[in-house]
Amino acid sequence: QHGVGAGTLRPAFSALPPAMRSALRRPARLALTLGLLAAGGAMFITALNVSRAWERNLDKFYETRFYDVEFRFYTPQPIEVAERLRQVSGVRIAEAWGYSEAAFSRPGQIDIARTYPDGRHASFAVSALPPETQLVRFPLLAGRWLAPGDADAVVLNHSAAAQARRIQINAEVGSKITLSLEGRSSTWTVAGIVEEIGMTPAAYLTDAAFAKATDTAGRARVLRIATTAKSPQERIAVIHAIERTLEEAGVAVEQGLSIAEHRTAVGDHIVILILTLMAMALVMAIVGALGLASTMGIGVVERTREIGVLKTIGATRARVARMILAEALFIGLLSWVLAFLLALPLTAFLDWLIGNLGFLAALPFVLSPAAPFLWLALVLGVSLLATLLPARRASGLVVRDALAYE
Repeated sequence: QHGVGAGTLRPAFSALPPAMRSALRRPARLALTLGLLAAGGAMFITALNVSRAWERNLDKFYETRFYDVEFRFYTPQPIEVAERLRQVSGVRIAEAWGYSEAAFSRPGQIDIARTYPDGRHASFAVSALPPETQLVRFPLLAGRWLAPGDADAVVLNHSAAAQARRIQINAEVGSKITLSLEGRSSTWTVAGIVEEIGMTPAAYLTDAAFAKATDTAGRARVLRIATTAKSPQERIAVIHAIERTLEEAGVAVEQGLSIAEHRTAVGDHIVILILTLMAMALVMAIVGALGLASTMGIGVVERTREIGVLKTIGATRARVARMILAEALFIGLLSWVLAFLLALPLTAFLDWLIGNLGFLAALPFVLSPAAPFLWLALVLGVSLLATLLPARRASGLVVRDALAYE
């Protein structure tokens, strides 16, 4: 080739290290190999990033909830049950909360409290808490939290606000909404919207306002309990003591759920996705390794005479093998850089997608410190393994046969 471009590029190409020059001889072949390895690496790094972001989101369970276990009854029970549980050894706080399945009520529409048989998924519930509660503190997204004197104020969690938007109900701060509680419709003013991770759509009222709307004064359907336990074993023992006390009192429990179990259950939702992404990453890494082995093998065949010349002027078997291995490591290292860069937007996209599917809020953008280095070790190891056979063949070439190769 002639011209300014070719003349300018040739000295620059010659100045590159031998491993880089060898890898860049066949750009199309290099791009295919890099694409496979980089895609596999991006999936691997992204999987660990998303897993870490999911765990960071689940940490909000303990940052916003300060109780250990919740008991829900089939029917409202006298709030004196809470006082009885406060006498149980290991119980630090026991609060009686009002609770009701609920629905956004609209004229001419059927009010649906839940859509799944388990009574939890896709459900909407209203909880009534004591004004002085010590057991929850949710971050505000808009408006304010409940005040002791609120008679018609409601606070929605972000899932409930999203559900209202889906059915075209205005649930902005200051707007009026109608809720169906125990089959009764009542109108409330939205005072605030909070972020509540890991819960279905929920609304919060003061206990006095809820009791008036549902005619349940002096009774509660939920007990939330904080214990003094310092270990899971101690916590289990206290929960068993609480269950025995409730049984002795003749209270029928509909559901008992510890925060630890709830967090674990929500956390397990991501396991299959993470394992799938990592499996895809490993499959692509294997395919990329096969492509790299093929590329290096073809490269050795194409450079047979060149290797013969190198041996003629004194290159040893070890030097030739190192030259081939250095080329493979260069390709592996370059694919690692591309994988890391590609993982950044892919992580952001999956954080948004998975967060909105699971929590109706994007996951925090978090990078796993270990992920890039784990993939670096893996891709360099794969590169070395994929190149052992071509390197052995190159180092074993006989000078006479290599120079005579056509």
